[in-house]
Amino acid sequence: MNILFSAICVDSYKSFPTRSVLQGRKQELLSQWRYDEAVKEAEKAVELNPSGANARATLAFINLFKGDVNQSLKLFEIALRLNPIPPSWFYYNFALALFLDGNYPEAISACEECIVVAPKSFYPYLYKAAAYASLDRDKDADRAVKSLLKIYPSFSIKTASKFTFRKTDDLNSLLDALRKAGLTGDATISISIS
Repeated sequence: MNILFSAICVDSYKSFPTRSVLQGRKQELLSQWRYDEAVKEAEKAVELNPSGANARATLAFINLFKGDVNQSLKLFEIALRLNPIPPSWFYYNFALALFLDGNYPEAISACEECIVVAPKSFYPYLYKAAAYASLDRDKDADRAVKSLLKIYPSFSIKTASKFTFRKTDDLNSLLDALRKAGLTGDATISISIS
């Protein structure tokens, strides 16, 4: 199955087949560093279902990890208009895109929206810690790290270093902010996939 198949399905987050096919395929391609192929499949899904929020958000997610933060932000904004009550992954990935764009206050707001929807997800606390640290709000960053570690006690810099960013600079920006926030378990990243 591919992303095209899922675009034909009903674009609903209550629809497990749609969600799982899109999520599984994007994760498979990104874990294999096949960003361009993932973008092409997601673009076809959007073409087949232009009003599908899930397809747009999937394309936004892929662009985010491919390194096209501006395109990712545009697509997440469209997806959020198409589905004003989205699943948590819309919010926390939108927050990450905002963080990488340097819009830390808006990243924090997106994290807060995500926490309302999914209080047990660790991602909003992770990205909120990075954004707070980038704003030199050390106490808030520390609280976010503590909240993150309550949910995911073994999470570390090493864990975050496995995120599949194409651009090493994007990953290093996140890791540096997380270190500043007080997250431990060091890792050094020196590879870049073109």
